[in-house]
Amino acid sequence: VLYGLVNVAFAVAETLGRGFEVFGGEYVRTGSFDRLLLRPRSTLLLLLGHELRLRPIGRFLQGLFVLMAGLWLAPHVQWSAALVLPWAIAGGAAMFLGVLIGQAALCFITVEGLEVVNVLTYGGVEAGQYPLTMFGRWLRRFITFVLPLAAVCYYPTLFSLAHPDPLGMPTWIGALSPAAGFAFLGIMILVWNRAVAGYVSSGS
Repeated sequence: VLYGLVNVAFAVAETLGRGFEVFGGEYVRTGSFDRLLLRPRSTLLLLLGHELRLRPIGRFLQGLFVLMAGLWLAPHVQWSAALVLPWAIAGGAAMFLGVLIGQAALCFITVEGLEVVNVLTYGGVEAGQYPLTMFGRWLRRFITFVLPLAAVCYYPTLFSLAHPDPLGMPTWIGALSPAAGFAFLGIMILVWNRAVAGYVSSGS
């Protein structure tokens, strides 16, 4: 269930966020971002429509199949999982999209995208496939309170499967925790707006 949930969420974000993923090389370095600023639309909206790729559909379908299989095989599935899991997928997609927006905002300083951010995107997908108890305390805190990966994946899964948290968090928290993904996205949008306000054209 964890594997399916995090892969479906990332596939949605990857489909929508291609413009932010290639932002440094295609927009800042070439000066093409200047043209976006002239258009009477939000730069975020314009970059979301940069390119809707079909390549992530394979990850989406694979994740969806594994998610359905996991729910089918699970001994105890809450009826409310039908509401919580789509909510968790939306929160997870918002969180990963926030990471991509944050990566693009850094490009105003670094010009090219930083590969280290892949630790949060692809690394986040890998970490989200495993129970939180597998990680050390510092990493658990990081992926819960800094990058809210546990909030959009681990806790909703526990709630949906009626499984008590070995770390002591109340199970009901999983019904509310995906909101952290949207809060993270909101913070990254503020960072983006601040970065755009300080943008100086490359002059090319």
